[in-house]
Amino acid sequence: MVWCTGKGRPHPEHHTVDPAEGHPTDCVTRRTRQAGHQSAYQARNQVRYQQRISRNDGRLEPVAGHACLNGDTKDDAEDQRPVAVPCPGLATGGTFMRFIGDDLVASRTPHAHDHSGPTADTDTPVPRAVPFRRQNRPGSFRSVTCANHSEPCKEVPTMARTNIAKARLRAGKPSIGTWIRLDGTLSAEMMAHIGFDWLVLDAEHSAFDIHSLQFMLQAISTTNTVPMVRVPWNDPIELKRTLDAGAYGVVIPMVKSREDAEKAVRAVRYPPMGDRSFGSVRGPLYAGDDYPVIANDEILLVLQLEHIEAVRNVHEILAVPGFDAIFIGPNDLGASMMTENGKRPPADVVETACAEILKACQEAGIPCGYHCGSADDVNRRIALGYQFNALAMDTSFLVNTAKAEWAKLVDIAKA
Repeated sequence: MVWCTGKGRPHPEHHTVDPAEGHPTDCVTRRTRQAGHQSAYQARNQVRYQQRISRNDGRLEPVAGHACLNGDTKDDAEDQRPVAVPCPGLATGGTFMRFIGDDLVASRTPHAHDHSGPTADTDTPVPRAVPFRRQNRPGSFRSVTCANHSEPCKEVPTMARTNIAKARLRAGKPSIGTWIRLDGTLSAEMMAHIGFDWLVLDAEHSAFDIHSLQFMLQAISTTNTVPMVRVPWNDPIELKRTLDAGAYGVVIPMVKSREDAEKAVRAVRYPPMGDRSFGSVRGPLYAGDDYPVIANDEILLVLQLEHIEAVRNVHEILAVPGFDAIFIGPNDLGASMMTENGKRPPADVVETACAEILKACQEAGIPCGYHCGSADDVNRRIALGYQFNALAMDTSFLVNTAKAEWAKLVDIAKA
């Protein structure tokens, strides 16, 4: 049902139409719609069959008195054609809004909303519907046409958002992202516009809570960059809340055994693969109405191996189905190999352990990643066969750039 408004105010009556008579017969209130009653949908379905669809130029020719377009995916699941919905109360100056897929669409006639003026039953042209994109993103598109217009509106997505990081890994290509530790939507959004495949919000080693995570995930979602989170721990409750907040990928720290891997898969995947509960609100807003159907395929699940015990159990971990990639944490891996006097092992010993994990991943056909400190390090790791690579983090970008520029001025500043 299309809700007609004038200057942002709800239209006082939301009409359905008697298909035989072509005029309003009853009103469907906002409360009825919100309560989930089907009368509005039933009336709309009756009207649908009275439409006269012209396939010439992909245009829609509405029945007289039908002034609004509707792309309600709930009722259009089987028939993806644009549908004109009756709204006899809409006069010139009225505004109506609708959702097509993941896009908010609004239309407005040129004058103020006035019930004493011409109604939709006159020859008043149907206003053009203009889609407002919430984000630019890959995916499937269909052309949506407007009533009484020869030109189609812009194409809008109707299918699930593709996880570009996961798609690249599946294709055997490297995927590069970075870590975010600074709490703030603006910095997250700015980093997302740089061009990384993904950003990992590091909830393990930062002050992020679920509220700040959700806000930052929303900011990243305005771009093509995949929003991910490294959760504080391999905990089903943390994972459920993080995914429901809109993460399209998660990194699980300190996976040491087959049991740890199985626990993570169960928490992240919907049945029958796992036991994640259904209740996400942001998921469909970000990924499309069929989010529960495609979530298992699109959400990127990365297990982080960063302990010598994980190196010993690597083959058992890789045998667990349901995860997508392995990520090596070299710092904690080296720390787990300290001697009793607190001395870290030589760098080549840690590198040997990393190479053992990489070799096992390549044999199992599972992408392996590494946290790199520089672009040169990323290129070197890719040459070795690492696919899922992180380039430093936002805090190091900030500090290193500031240090480099300050070094050029320090002599003058201290003179």
